[in-house]
Amino acid sequence: MTDKEAVLDALSRLPENASSIEEITEELQIHGSSSRGREAIAAGRTKSQEEVKQLVDSWATGWGSDNLVRSGSRGSRRHLFLHCAR
Repeated sequence: MTDKEAVLDALSRLPENASSIEEITEELQIHGSSSRGREAIAAGRTKSQEEVKQLVDSWATGWGSDNLVRSGSRGSRRHLFLHCAR
């Protein structure tokens, strides 16, 4: 199935009252994420449950009080995450 066919299929499955651009965009984003996930699995780009657990545990250790960024200093969530992930 081509990307265009997949988009048309996803749109055809939307309820008739799904008229907002936001609803349509969300459906297409979900479809795209799902498609990329299947491609990653097929290509072998996966992590074991243990690898994921270790990864998540490593994130948690970065949230100590010495790593917190005050909201006034580059207070974006992205910056906070990057700061804690160091």
